[in-house]
Amino acid sequence: MEVPAYTCSHCGGSNPSFALNCQWCGASLPPPPLTSVPSGLPLPSESPSDQSENDESATTQPSGMPLWVRGVALVIFLIVIVAVAVSQSPSSQPGSGGTPLPSGPAYPVNVTVIDLKSSVNACGLNGTTERGYLGVTNAFSGEIWHVTGTPGGCTIEGLTAVTSGFQVLSLDVPVSLAAGETAAVTVSFGMMGLGGPYTGPLVISVS
Repeated sequence: MEVPAYTCSHCGGSNPSFALNCQWCGASLPPPPLTSVPSGLPLPSESPSDQSENDESATTQPSGMPLWVRGVALVIFLIVIVAVAVSQSPSSQPGSGGTPLPSGPAYPVNVTVIDLKSSVNACGLNGTTERGYLGVTNAFSGEIWHVTGTPGGCTIEGLTAVTSGFQVLSLDVPVSLAAGETAAVTVSFGMMGLGGPYTGPLVISVS
């Protein structure tokens, strides 16, 4: 590197920049002027390694929360949304064929006996009775009847609630029985329009 030379103001001799006195006449030389730092070079208080670390941190740490925190927050948000949607979906009463529960207040229902009426005496059920159900609400009640086929066989085509406020919700019909054959028949009753507590018989028409 070339060392700049300074001219002595006393004798005109050329001197190196680090000389304190003229090497020709011994006169004192003024201190060399300060040189500016070239653009793009790090300042004395900031070493190149420090600058590279700052650049790296700027690229690896985005503003705001870290990316993985945002991902976890999104997953939690989606779980909450799904849980709320499931909890608000309409429920169905088991054994009622998916029929929603009636809206409104619940009333105590006490069916003392189930009277079966059949103009065609289907499977000999006309005038027979089945046990009732006590201490339930006006939602639904399931019954299992054991029916025996009459001589020559018989068929149950359907059941209809005659008593107001009751409804037959589910029955796998037709039910065909051979002579002397006994089968378990499952029937579900709904109480959709009672409007209040009920105690008494339930009349069912068998076709």
